[in-house]
This record gives sequence, structure tokens and C-alpha cells, in this order.
Amino acid sequence: MVVKPPSVQLDAISDPHLRNEEIKRILDDFTKEGEVVSALAFLLENLSLSREEDEWAFEYFAAQLLKTGKFQEAMAVWEQLPEGRLRRAIGARLSFDMAKADPRSAVKWIHQIPENEKVRAMGSVLLQLNEISEVEELLSIATDDVIKDELLQFLVNSQIMKDNFAESIKSAQQKAVELGREDKAKTLVKRGFYTWSYQDPASLAEYVNELPPGTDKETGIKIALQKWMAKDPPKAVEWASNLESEYRATAVNEAVHAWFDNDSEAASNWVAEQPADTRDPGVVAMIDSFISNETKDFDAALALVDVLSDSVTGDPKVAARIDAFRKQEEIHSGKALVVALTESLAEK
Repeated sequence: MVVKPPSVQLDAISDPHLRNEEIKRILDDFTKEGEVVSALAFLLENLSLSREEDEWAFEYFAAQLLKTGKFQEAMAVWEQLPEGRLRRAIGARLSFDMAKADPRSAVKWIHQIPENEKVRAMGSVLLQLNEISEVEELLSIATDDVIKDELLQFLVNSQIMKDNFAESIKSAQQKAVELGREDKAKTLVKRGFYTWSYQDPASLAEYVNELPPGTDKETGIKIALQKWMAKDPPKAVEWASNLESEYRATAVNEAVHAWFDNDSEAASNWVAEQPADTRDPGVVAMIDSFISNETKDFDAALALVDVLSDSVTGDPKVAARIDAFRKQEEIHSGKALVVALTESLAEK
């Protein structure tokens, strides 16, 4: 039975602070008496969800319920809310507090909520997990793909944070297959590589060296190189220059490009000392930088063209682009030249 609140004319209270205090008093009285339905009816009758200044009352009421472990009642409040900031905020708080008490119950609840709210809710649950065993237990009851994917990614990141780099990648791949999420395995690996690279790009590079040719290796090279270049350009570019031939040109090009933009002298000196198969992609990166930078130094770009090996410039398609760039030094012809050079290197 819905109990009517004391007769109160909220509109008659002009002072916002006093009005809010009165709303709190009424909600607290209802909560103490266990009259959750009545409290919710009061909120919906006297406050508007379309008014930002009224949203706090719904959050306050939900927080009071959660403080006392009234999760089912808090769910009832959440279910009444329309899509928007308030619903997301209360949903996140609800899943967080439920997970603190019982992660399994929180995950079971998240299975029932709309698809577009599951990732945010799972984020709140994951904040409460401390052990790998807890994640694996939740994976054992997960039937929803979104929930499985969030738990799998957390499993990868948790192990990486404990320096179990390679093992975390392998176990996540195996677990994804076990759970029927083979299509998600590559995404897990990629995100795992990113987490690993932030901590130790050099060890990621060593791991990538041992991978068989394929998408994972290409992805790992790109990610390791990106972070390693920011920390130690000479070592990173040296590693790139020693990769297998099918990956070397692209890796050296990307590494030198990043290095040249930050320290052109050091990058230029390194490139000048390399054998042709390493020097050429480095030179192409420098040409691209001269064409792309704000000053558009086309003369410097053309001077570097003369440094390239005959095996590159002798390509008819490249030769035509060089000729076009010499005749009309502008960004379009310069970019077309870089594309032709890059394609020529990739074919070697």
C-alpha cells in the first residue's frame, strides 16, 4: 500500500535549500519506515526528471537504499528512470555497490539490463575485483557476449599488471575460444599489447619477435614501436631495422618518421649510416616529413630523392612521380610521390 507523505506544498517553499532539505526529510522518513514504493511515488509526483535541479533527489534516494543493502528497491528506482545521465549514474552506483557485496549477483543483474548499459555497469563491477580467480568465477556464469568480453579483457589486463605479459595473452586467447568468443580473440590481443607497451615496450618487442608471421605480429610491431620510440628512439629504431624483411621497411619508415619529427639531426645521422635496405625506408620517411610539415620544404625533399637506391627510383611508377614532383613542387604531387615510394619498398 502506498502511504501518502505529509501534506507539503513544495512549490510554496521559495528557498531552494529549504526545499531540498524538506525533500530529504520526507525521503528519509519513508526510507526508515521501509516505504520505498511511497517514496518513489512521491518523487515521481512532485519532482520532474526533466529538470536537472531535481535529479539529485533520485540519486540521494537510491544512495540511501544502497547504504542499507536494499538492492532490489534501488533497482526499482533505476527502472523508472528514462535514458540519460541520471539513469547511467545510478546504474553505475548500483552495480558497484552490488559487486562489493556479491559480484555474482551484480553480474546476474547486468545480464538483464539493456545492451547499451552493460559495458558501463560491468566497469563498476570490475573495480571491485582483486583476484584472477574472481574473474574466472564470473566467466563461468556469464552467458552474455558483452559481459564475457569485458571479463576477458579485464583478465588480460589484470595479469599484465602483475607482469605476466606473455601468459596473459595466451590465457586470454584460450579462454576466448573456450567461451565461444574466437572472433574477440584478436581484439583482446591488441588491447593486451597496448597495456603491455605502456609498461615495457622493449619486452613486448622481444615477445613479438617470436610470433609467427600474421596479423598479431604486425599489430604487435606497430604498438611496441609506437611506445618504444617515445621512450628510447635509438634502441627502438635499431630493433625495427633488424626485423624480418617483410616487416622491416614499414617499421623503419614509421620509426624514422616519428624520430625525425622530434630530433631531425639524430634521425638523419642514423639513416645515413644504414645499408640500402634500411636506409631507403628511412629516407622516404624524411621525404614525407619535409612534404608534410608546416614549412613544406620541397627542395629538401627533392634533395633526399637523390639519396635513394636505384632499385627504388628505377621503378617506372616512382620515376614518373619524381618527374611530376620536380615539375610541380606542391603537396599533391609530393604526397603522390611518397605513396609510390612506399608501395615500391613494400614490393621488395
